[in-house]
Amino acid sequence: MHQVQVNAVRDRDFARPRKIMGWGFVTCGPNEALVISGCCYARPHLVPGGRAFVWPVIQQFQKVSLQLMTVQILSKKVVTKLGVPISVVGTAQKAEAEMSYDLQAAKTRQRIKDEEMQVKVIERMQDINVQEQEIQRKLKELEATIKRPAEAEKYRLEKIAEANQKRCVLEAEAKAEAIRLKGDAEAFAIEARAKAEAEQMAKKADAWKEYKEAAMVEMMLETLPKVAAEIAAPLAQTKKLTMVSSGGGEVGAAKITGEVIEIMSRLPILVKQMTGVDMNKFTRKSKVDQHIVPSAVNPASKNKH
Repeated sequence: MHQVQVNAVRDRDFARPRKIMGWGFVTCGPNEALVISGCCYARPHLVPGGRAFVWPVIQQFQKVSLQLMTVQILSKKVVTKLGVPISVVGTAQKAEAEMSYDLQAAKTRQRIKDEEMQVKVIERMQDINVQEQEIQRKLKELEATIKRPAEAEKYRLEKIAEANQKRCVLEAEAKAEAIRLKGDAEAFAIEARAKAEAEQMAKKADAWKEYKEAAMVEMMLETLPKVAAEIAAPLAQTKKLTMVSSGGGEVGAAKITGEVIEIMSRLPILVKQMTGVDMNKFTRKSKVDQHIVPSAVNPASKNKH
C-alpha cells in the first residue's frame, strides 16, 4: 500500500507543469506541449509539439508531458450492487496513456493502410495507362499491317475493275463500229453489185433484142456444161458401179461417157419440143456470126472493140 502511494505521488509530480524562466525561441518534443503565460496572453497559450518565441522577463513558459496526464475522478455516494452507498476516488492516468498509445497506433496503421491503398490506386492507374498505351499501339500496328494494305488492295482492285469496264465498253463500241462499217460496206457492195448486174442485164436485154436468136444460142451454149455437170453428178456420188456388157458395144469409162453424150444430144430435141426453138439451126447460124455474138452478149467486150 505504501509503495502504491509513493508511485502515485511520483507520477503526480512528473505530470505537473514545470515553470522555466528563459527567453527566445523554445521548443518541445512531439510528446510535450508548451504553456506560455504572461504579457500579451489573457489565458495561457498552449503549443503542442512545436516551438514558440518567449519574451524575456515579461513572459514565461512551461513544458507539459502529453504521455502522462493524471485525471482525478471523485464519485461520492455511489450505490453498489448490494445497495451500500460509498465514495470512490479514481485515477485515469494509466488508462489515458494506454488509450493514447493505442489510438496513435491505430492512426498510424490507418495512415499506413491509406498510403498502401494510394500506392495500389497509383499502381492500378499506371497499369490502366500502360494497357491503354498497349491498345493504342496494337491499333496502330493493326492499321499499319492490315487496314492500310487492305485499303490499298481495295483501291487497286477498284481501278482494275474500272479499267476492265472501260476496256469492255471500248471493245463493245469498237465491235459495234466494225459491224456497222462492215454492214455499210456489204450494203454498198451489194448495191454496187446489184447496179452492175442490173446494168448488165439491161445491156443483155438490149443485145437480145438486137440479136435475139444468136443471144439465145449463146446462152444455151453457156448452159450446156452446167447441164452436163448436173447429169454426171449422180455418177460422181456413186461409190461402186457394176457394168454388164453383152459384147456388142463399148465397156467401162467409154460406155459412161457415151451415155452422158447421148443424153446431151437429146437436149435440142427436148428444147424444140418444149419451146419450138431449133437449137441445131441456131448453132449452124451462129458459126457464121461467131464474131458478132460475143460482143453482143458481153457489152464489155463490145466496148473493148
